[in-house]
Amino acid sequence: MVGLSSLALFLTPTAHAGQVTTFDQLRIRFHSQTDATQPLAPYDFRFVTRIFLDTPLTTATSRVFLPGSALGLSMGTSGALFSLIQDFPTQAALDQAFPPGQYNYTLDSAQLTPATSESGQAVEPATPPPFTNVPYFTNFAAIQYFDPTKPFDFTWNPIVAPPSPLFPELFFRLRDVATDAIILDTYIPDHTATSYTVPANTLRAGRRYVATIYFNIQNQTTGAGFATAFLQLNYENLTRLFFTTGPRPADFNGDGHRDYLFFRASDLRTYVWYMNGPTAFSSASGPTLPAGWSVVGVGDFNADGKPDLLLFHASDLRTYVWYMNGPNVFSSAPGPTLPTGWSVLDVGDFNDDGQPDLLLLHASDLRTYIYYMHGPTAFSSAPGPTLPAGWSMVGLGDFNNDGKPDILFFNPTSLQTYVWYMNGPTAFSSAPGPTLPAGWSVAGVGEFN
Repeated sequence: MVGLSSLALFLTPTAHAGQVTTFDQLRIRFHSQTDATQPLAPYDFRFVTRIFLDTPLTTATSRVFLPGSALGLSMGTSGALFSLIQDFPTQAALDQAFPPGQYNYTLDSAQLTPATSESGQAVEPATPPPFTNVPYFTNFAAIQYFDPTKPFDFTWNPIVAPPSPLFPELFFRLRDVATDAIILDTYIPDHTATSYTVPANTLRAGRRYVATIYFNIQNQTTGAGFATAFLQLNYENLTRLFFTTGPRPADFNGDGHRDYLFFRASDLRTYVWYMNGPTAFSSASGPTLPAGWSVVGVGDFNADGKPDLLLFHASDLRTYVWYMNGPNVFSSAPGPTLPTGWSVLDVGDFNDDGQPDLLLLHASDLRTYIYYMHGPTAFSSAPGPTLPAGWSMVGLGDFNNDGKPDILFFNPTSLQTYVWYMNGPTAFSSAPGPTLPAGWSVAGVGEFN
């Protein structure tokens, strides 16, 4: 739902108890930014109407009557706010359900004074104002895995201001994906602004967030009825961008670049290559594993912003987490013991709670399963997709920039690769990847640029 910060623009006279101070109607187009370019088409169209009161009412009802209809739609209540929200797949579907014309509102409550019923009208013009241009973040690459312990500038394209008397508005919001908590929701008074600085330590390291920029056109007027109320007609484009705060996965030296972790089965040693894109510029020895163990994944299991190692013992199916500080292990904790026939494929955050989860494979029938983790402890699980015969899974990565881990497959016979786009444990789409040259195979997945 859109931010309510714009209400700070209006000062209204002292009203009777429960009296309406502001009511508005919004037509909103939602966009999702998945690369550095401006989104082309909305994915959702929303109609919102709201009534704001000066004081909450504990017993009240409100309805809105659409143009040419005697059937009123009930508006839900939350304290001093009544609202109606409906989403549509197209703009045409929204406009058909909520056409231009006069909208009539009623508000009834024994707590209203001096009357127990109020009404108001809002007229949507037959030719509404045009929507703004579509916003998008212009520093897309820099947003991914930025260091939240330092101030960071989100930048976007400028809003194209509408002609007077229409009023341009600009909002910026940050939301935590796992908790759905609003971290920051701000109205930016200067609508010509093209950046906002998020203070250091506003966000936590290694967590998923959504940044949203709102471009709004508002027609400010006074509604009929609701005598002291302002009426706002809003036409809004908003764009959402999912991102993860740094450090990057497998960034062992905290320089913002993904590094290589090597494991040699013959002597159980590990080694780290520090990378700058595709170039190794330095290296360091890591810990040597105990007999019978292997490294099966890397993830931040203690939320300290540093990658840790997940170990697996194939003979007794135990897992273990080594908490790392760069290439050095400083502590450890036992993880879950797997059921017979299962092994760990990879580590990824499948439920957007900011914690690495385990993707398991049953080799005999190619079933997958997800263990949802809190640190080294599995607290829940869910079945994943069954892999196709002849293919092997080589890694997890976010191939469609929706903030969720996808699965990369490799066929050693045909040398083809394939991506399954995932929503948690469910594959909802797929796409072919490149076919490798003869003699090559895929070693892993990572973001190196």
